[in-house]
Amino acid sequence: MIAFVFPGQGAQVPGMLCAAAVLPGAAAVIAQAGAALGRDLLADDTAAGYAANETTQRALYVAGIASARALIAAGVQPDAVAGHSVGAYAAAVIAGALDFDDGLALVDARGRAMAAAFPAGYGMGAISGLDEPQVAALAARVAQRGEPVYAANVNARDQIVVAGAASAVDATLAAAQAAGARSARRLNVDVPSHSPLMNPVVAVLDHALPAPRVTAARIPYAANISGRLVRDARRIRADLVGNIAHPVRWADATDALYEMGIRLFIEMRPGRVLTDLAAANFPDARAIALETSGLDSAIALAATQ
Repeated sequence: MIAFVFPGQGAQVPGMLCAAAVLPGAAAVIAQAGAALGRDLLADDTAAGYAANETTQRALYVAGIASARALIAAGVQPDAVAGHSVGAYAAAVIAGALDFDDGLALVDARGRAMAAAFPAGYGMGAISGLDEPQVAALAARVAQRGEPVYAANVNARDQIVVAGAASAVDATLAAAQAAGARSARRLNVDVPSHSPLMNPVVAVLDHALPAPRVTAARIPYAANISGRLVRDARRIRADLVGNIAHPVRWADATDALYEMGIRLFIEMRPGRVLTDLAAANFPDARAIALETSGLDSAIALAATQ
């Protein structure tokens, strides 16, 4: 069984849409998004363009859907989908729960609201080698000094992301290194995603996504907030609207996919972080990233499932 997985913010690189445009059908996806937004997405496909949250979020969404549609056109059908943070919107589209244009408008609103709420002074960092309770305790001690920081995403049992004020994130990373973490580094994200600080963005998204716009999924969708596989429209909408203010329970979500029977994880463009996580967590499964392995390799591997 096959899962399509969609990366979130932090995976972006300059030129990623131009690179994705070589996939069959991708140019049409990019053009459709550009027409809906009234802008040339390829003109923003630069380091300067991706300094803006809304540009980054839109591009990740479009690249993910272009990747998935290229695979589907080649006969590779996913049995389930999962998206990390903004990747969840592309996952919902491929699962049949959300229209492409509706998802694009929501992602655009999300990026703009994030940037408006936190124009500077915030960020995220990843800690490997400590578990969630350890990182939460370190963050709580740092936060007592006066600036907010929270344990956020649980990417693996021993890879936890923190989010908050930039100086508090840096202090938590330093404390983690002192506590024996294998690594502790800042991420290429300048907002405190997946923390309670993002509650104002949830209110924006709740208004932007009327309930009837989300339908039941054709295939299981791995929810960010609960880490469970769902198809119910109400639960998917709640996940899309609210995940920005809650930790992404990626480890739980991929465990659920594995327990379902998924043995091939295909990561959509760009990046390979989710591929590396799956390879480390499920040694008897296969994980492949379109970014590094290419479409033909993914198609060949899918044929063995």
